[in-house]
Amino acid sequence: MIFGVEPGEATADHLDRVVFLTTVIGAIYLTAVSLMPEAFGAFGVPFYFSGGAALIMVCTVLDIRTQVRELSLNKPGVKRQ
Repeated sequence: MIFGVEPGEATADHLDRVVFLTTVIGAIYLTAVSLMPEAFGAFGVPFYFSGGAALIMVCTVLDIRTQVRELSLNKPGVKRQ
């Protein structure tokens, strides 16, 4: 059950829309990160990594940030309101 969406065909349409948008936004993101070195090169800015290496660095930084946030939120002895 999805709140605000009627069961049945409306739920299926909603899920199809969510999956489609997630796929499109993810594809645009991956394309942008992969083409970043070429874009910098076109403006004369030296960029010494390939698109794949840049993608790995971005994903690693996002993963580390998520892990640090989880550790800081689950710190024992700290009361959250």
